[in-house]
Amino acid sequence: MYVGLTIAYLGEMGLLVEIAPIIPLLLVIAYLNWIVIPVEERKLREVFGDDYAHYSERVGRWWL
Repeated sequence: MYVGLTIAYLGEMGLLVEIAPIIPLLLVIAYLNWIVIPVEERKLREVFGDDYAHYSERVGRWWL
């Protein structure tokens, strides 16, 4: 979801030919990566246990 929203945001920046919106995008990505996603991952581990642990080893946080 976050990757898709980031790509859509970048696409809109391209359509508008604006570079300045990259600053808030980077701030939002940093907030998501270091605040929001760790909380979500912790909750997923609590609910799904080892299944989520194995899944998260195979799939990167964003796409890597």
